[in-house]
Amino acid sequence: AVVALLAERIKNAVQHQPPQMWGAAERQRAEQTLLHFRLCDPACGAGIFLLAAGEALAQRLAWIRGKETAQDSSSLQQARQDVQYHCLFGVDVHPPTIAACQFMLDLWTGKESPASKNLVATNSITSSGPSKLWPSIFNKEDEKFDAVIGNPPFADVRHEYQGARLPLHDFFIMRS
Repeated sequence: AVVALLAERIKNAVQHQPPQMWGAAERQRAEQTLLHFRLCDPACGAGIFLLAAGEALAQRLAWIRGKETAQDSSSLQQARQDVQYHCLFGVDVHPPTIAACQFMLDLWTGKESPASKNLVATNSITSSGPSKLWPSIFNKEDEKFDAVIGNPPFADVRHEYQGARLPLHDFFIMRS
């Protein structure tokens, strides 16, 4: 579903031209559209969902940049690094889990990086939203993700949301 949503945005960015007719300007618009796509896993754990979605985005980015196949490993590695830096956001309540997610992303990109600005150890259910977690990226007017992925938590806990007491799973989905 994430790739389909992104493909539609790219198609609109290049004014519905088929890829074989793209010039440099269309490729640049398509690349910028992809690199502005924000994807969040609000309970990211070790980052398995982020890795899967990130790989799909990186493959598409390498293709947009003119690499018809993913056989060019340096182009794919650069695409992975760019996707990790610009597109992938993760939150988890446990700091060691965020460290594990960072390690997995480093393995995936083939490059050890300092702690990612896009990974935050906090409770995504009770946090104030993206503009508080990532103030340099989000502002109040643009406080949203393009896609939210993951496996919501299940527990016998209820939270208040807009006047209703919701099970943790439902509350998590509503807040995402």
